[in-house]
Amino acid sequence: MVFEIRVYGITARDYDVLLPLLIQRYAAVYSEDGETRDLPNYSTITRRRDLVTTTLELNIVGVQVRCWFAEDNEIDLDLVPDDVDSEEKAEGIFRLMSMIAETLKKRVFLTAENAGATQQWSVEHAICVFDPPAHV
Repeated sequence: MVFEIRVYGITARDYDVLLPLLIQRYAAVYSEDGETRDLPNYSTITRRRDLVTTTLELNIVGVQVRCWFAEDNEIDLDLVPDDVDSEEKAEGIFRLMSMIAETLKKRVFLTAENAGATQQWSVEHAICVFDPPAHV
């Protein structure tokens, strides 16, 4: 079983804001067909993903979180729920989700894996949701 952290309504600019922040905050490895490379900008990733398998792996307090860059308009991060075996690891995943919601000003969903998931499905089946902070 796999859980997914999903964010909808994403643009290339959102990725270009988020990706550098992720690699600043977390141990991260970007690879193409399993070969480690420097993380390029998102437009380069989208061109390369049709030729090679592009993956960003993050280590969140010992939990491996993977981004496959499969969709242009959503972020889909995969993690194995059995790896979240302590309160510290759960809090680390929640901090990641909160940071994404705050940075992108978008709702972030934690759901079971569903390749055909829509935003409505994620709303209805979310295990956890982080909303962007309301600004007064």
